[in-house]
Amino acid sequence: MASFILLTSIAMPTTEDSRSAPTIAMRRKLLSQGTSYCYLNQSGSLITDEAYISIGCGEEPLDAPTCTIGAGAVTCFLGDNRNGVDANRWYDSYAFDHCEDVQVFVDPDETQRYYCRRLITTGDWSTRRRAMAGVGAPETTGDSWWGCGWPWQSTGWHDDACRSVPRFLGEACWDDSGECDNSNVPAYDGLHLSCATVPELGINTPTCVPSAFEIQRNTCDCGWFDWYFFVAWCVRQSNAEPRRCRRSCRC
Repeated sequence: MASFILLTSIAMPTTEDSRSAPTIAMRRKLLSQGTSYCYLNQSGSLITDEAYISIGCGEEPLDAPTCTIGAGAVTCFLGDNRNGVDANRWYDSYAFDHCEDVQVFVDPDETQRYYCRRLITTGDWSTRRRAMAGVGAPETTGDSWWGCGWPWQSTGWHDDACRSVPRFLGEACWDDSGECDNSNVPAYDGLHLSCATVPELGINTPTCVPSAFEIQRNTCDCGWFDWYFFVAWCVRQSNAEPRRCRRSCRC
């Protein structure tokens, strides 16, 4: 007996920027991501029986190069960041290419390896740094605790210092006043920021990072935000055997 579950929603379209946001790239692409799972047997070959439906899968590209900025539509190995690849963290020359088409190869012991079949640029991140977007405000001021955080100052006390708010790419962030700046940036934009930690990538304290970075947001592993296309196949070989479920996501 097989069961089929389908949930769908529509991604927001690409939008054009207006003249009211001069610090953001003039054309924005709202990001999406598709993920397919490919299940392997003990010998490393693709499982093709009905319990492991694999859409768009072939042999694992073991000779694929490591993903780098600008790779484009070349299959590459993603490594630790399944959502893309970045460089020059967090300098003015910072770049982050987001993976639109992720392919995951899964071993019998559930070990997973991530490959990207299409990388796209997320934009000019120098526009999201304090030097350009912060209107000249220093990251930290010399004010004491009692002299920090007045409404006219745009500052907040954090980590034993009076710091400017809001926060920008690569800067520490915190609850209440220390939020990442997303003025004039739509939620699905490639240059959107989120306050997060990503320990597996060495980001151990709350930091303003690209929202499309390695941040898991739903159980389907569908990527950036919560709209997604989800298909699950569940197959029972006999009445006495539990159903084995495999899934595929399309964001």
